Amino acid sequence: MQAVAPISRLACALALALAACSGSSGSSSTGGGGSPTPETVSLVRDAYGSPHVFASSDAGAYFGAGYAAAEDRLFQMCWTRLMVQGRIAEFFGAGAVTGPGGVTVEQHVLHDIEARLTGWNAYALRAADAIDPAMRELLDAYAAGVNQYMQTPAAGLHPFFSPLGIPL
Repeated sequence: MQAVAPISRLACALALALAACSGSSGSSSTGGGGSPTPETVSLVRDAYGSPHVFASSDAGAYFGAGYAAAEDRLFQMCWTRLMVQGRIAEFFGAGAVTGPGGVTVEQHVLHDIEARLTGWNAYALRAADAIDPAMRELLDAYAAGVNQYMQTPAAGLHPFFSPLGIPL
């Protein structure tokens, strides 16, 4: 039974990464699905740049956390989504590395093959479907916060998005 907990945490993390960057969730903070309006959420950064979210509901706190996470780590979120989907080589090339003895290994291609053969994406989607409705509402609010940030002009400013054609 102890082996189930890490798999469940992994499934939840993968599902969250997919939901946050999939674009399938509502992109407006004022839309339905229990997403809070912007007036109910306050995101304040301290002197060190750490985000502090104040909200009138749990969903509002998740919305603010999603927005802050996207502000700080949107590229990392999209990179993780591509890793889970097995699409790293599509955007970053084969990742050829020459090792000892002159053997060249295409590490991105090998990773993509492993991700697709092990079914990480399919597993994450099944895990997301199995999340209880109350938790799903909170994760949807988090994704709505991420999607709200993605509507800002700053979202695509990371130098890898445009030149490499990485989808938001």
